[in-house]
Amino acid sequence: MKFNFRPLTLEDMPQLHRWFQEPMIRQLYARNQSYSLEDLIQKYKPRLVNLDHIPSFIIEYEQQDMGFIQYYCLHEHLPEGITRDSPLFKKHPSYEMVGMDLFIADNHNRGKGLGIQIIHQFITEFLSNYKAIVIDPERQNEQAIRCYKKSGFQMTNFSTDKHHCILILEQQPVS
Repeated sequence: MKFNFRPLTLEDMPQLHRWFQEPMIRQLYARNQSYSLEDLIQKYKPRLVNLDHIPSFIIEYEQQDMGFIQYYCLHEHLPEGITRDSPLFKKHPSYEMVGMDLFIADNHNRGKGLGIQIIHQFITEFLSNYKAIVIDPERQNEQAIRCYKKSGFQMTNFSTDKHHCILILEQQPVS
């Protein structure tokens, strides 16, 4: 399978808003926050005009929108449950690490191994120059945690937030 990662645009906001209304996405990705369309535009518009360096993409398969993925450098943003004095930063300097967030929007596409394929392809295309990739799912999101582990991420004890865990994928950067 080959996925396309199309940069997020303002035209995607109504679709993103619909996805954020889906109970699983609202609970486990949006951290139980209800976002209006205007809230999402305020949140994501700075990324679209390069005021906030969090490259964000719509995941497409066979020209159909199927999810969302983004990444951020840890020297600019931190995952949930991590502070600047975390032991995580003893392993790698923040500029060598990147955080990643994603969701598959349609419940019918979850649990089929697509997440593993999406993660591997996205890392190959966008994150191969980093020594470590960090992801911060909610502890109760067992399906996502299984997917991340199958993708090579290792569970850590770096999180100080009882609701979130930190998984890390260490890799040799491609030059």
